[in-house]
Amino acid sequence: MDSDHALLALINRVSDSNKPVSVSWDETQQWQSGVFERFVAAGLLEKDVNTQSLQCIGCEHHCLMQVDLAIENRRAFIVCDHPDMQDQMGRINVPVERLQQWEVSAKRFAMVIAKLLGLDGKPVYLESAANYKLGMLSGSHGRRW
Repeated sequence: MDSDHALLALINRVSDSNKPVSVSWDETQQWQSGVFERFVAAGLLEKDVNTQSLQCIGCEHHCLMQVDLAIENRRAFIVCDHPDMQDQMGRINVPVERLQQWEVSAKRFAMVIAKLLGLDGKPVYLESAANYKLGMLSGSHGRRW
């Protein structure tokens, strides 16, 4: 997925309720090379806590499963509990990278846009209008939000 489509996907996931949305490592792997790095550098994505559950890719059922961690040797695995597959699958190793996730929010978008426009200060969220005041601009009729 190129940067334009990845950006549109992020915009569509961010709601107007001002709540952050998690972006998984699996999702970032769908993006073209360099897109993730540009989003992090721009400030759109911020590291979030690691996830505790993943969609298992051990079989065709793709169950959402709890991930077990062996901290001492930095290994992660899922123990299959699907009745039809448990005997065949057992413990499925999970790359630790898959546990990483990032956060994106409307506030992050507002901060990036304000920065690109050269506005000082932090954007102010207006609960009543469900939008952000990015900052003041000067024009022929004075300064305005």
